[in-house]
Amino acid sequence: MGNVFFVSLIILIASMLFILVQSKLNGGQAKFAGYQLYTVLSGSMNPAFDTGSLVVVKQVDPANLQGGNIIAFNGHGGRLISHRIVGIDLENGLSFITKGDANPVADSGAVSANQVIGTVQFSIPFLGWLLAFCQTKQGLLTLIIIPALAILILEGRELWSYALQLDKEKKAKSVMQN
Repeated sequence: MGNVFFVSLIILIASMLFILVQSKLNGGQAKFAGYQLYTVLSGSMNPAFDTGSLVVVKQVDPANLQGGNIIAFNGHGGRLISHRIVGIDLENGLSFITKGDANPVADSGAVSANQVIGTVQFSIPFLGWLLAFCQTKQGLLTLIIIPALAILILEGRELWSYALQLDKEKKAKSVMQN
């Protein structure tokens, strides 16, 4: 049980560290295995996903989008928005009419094809808050550095104990041979 916990903790720390380093190199955008990761900051898409969820977005060709798809797009002021496509407008170039599931009306203004980042593939509740927290100094310390130090100390203590045991066995063997 302890080994499973240890390996799981190592994998979690390594994954978080990889995502954090990559997001810093990409200018704050977390990516994993070709997917972009975003934290949901509003409840406009309830019940599809809640505030604090991590949404996983896959880049797509906007020409392949259809009604009902949930897309992530750059909104006004550089805000990232994830809403459902409720209509497609082909009159002035490809654009999409979007609406949050929890919103009573469609968004004002169409989303042009060049604003689309991709489609939301799935969401993981609350993991977005954890990822956002990890990107802070306190989060890095709490979730990466302290557990890594704890693992090093516990494993070091275990190795020290093992070395002492081997030393005792060696001494016992040499006493028996004399």
